[in-house]
Amino acid sequence: MFDAEITFTAKRRGAVEKLIKAVWVYACALYRNGQIADDYSLSRRRDTIRLLCLVPEKCALELRFHDARGKKGLRSINELMARQPVKRVTGEAVETPSVCRCRRRSSIHLFTHMFDDSSPLACGVCHQPIPFYRLRQLDLSTRESLLRWQDDYQACDQLFMHSGFGEMWGYGQMSRLQSGLAKDGRQLCAELEAKLGVPVFYYLHRYWGRNEASERRRRCPGCKGTWLLPKSQGCFDFRCGKCRLLSCLATDCSSPARPPR
Repeated sequence: MFDAEITFTAKRRGAVEKLIKAVWVYACALYRNGQIADDYSLSRRRDTIRLLCLVPEKCALELRFHDARGKKGLRSINELMARQPVKRVTGEAVETPSVCRCRRRSSIHLFTHMFDDSSPLACGVCHQPIPFYRLRQLDLSTRESLLRWQDDYQACDQLFMHSGFGEMWGYGQMSRLQSGLAKDGRQLCAELEAKLGVPVFYYLHRYWGRNEASERRRRCPGCKGTWLLPKSQGCFDFRCGKCRLLSCLATDCSSPARPPR
């Protein structure tokens, strides 16, 4: 991912407040289309507004990737501006993923975590995130549903990582097949599969286990079939094509006080 900025200059000093509101609307459209991450911000100096953001790739802000809302927002901005917006990529963001470059994808998976700023959709071949604007089949409603699920998942992961009163509840939502979070996610996977025409897998988190041997004997929680992969694929050790599920070996097999989920 890359740090970027877009500079907007108002036609006159009195138009700055209107321009600020228009830029917020435009930034929201870019976010919902996957063109920028959700930690964007605005700064102001006199009649100039600057949108600071994180983008998946250097070309992400190009007009060819805008959806209808993005183009409408940009038209509203142009009416208030003295000149065209100036876009600039300022550098590569440290410790952020690259985007998927695969020409063909055999599968896609739905996955995120509390520190994730990228798309929750990732390629089953290279395991890199796929920005929404690279998947033209996704309408606005689907994109918004994906972003809501991502927010919910990250909230559960945060509860788990904080190890406080909500730790086990958050972990249960991420690890149990019948949790509300998993049901919503799997429903999204089914809808995406119909739209994209490739298998879409859902990830079930796994942190606590009894021991490594029992972990490797784990059965798919959906069909109870064998699903251990001969070799790990990315961060995944388990895959069930029938149930469209992915998982990993437990990270901690030495904490008997924690019940495996």
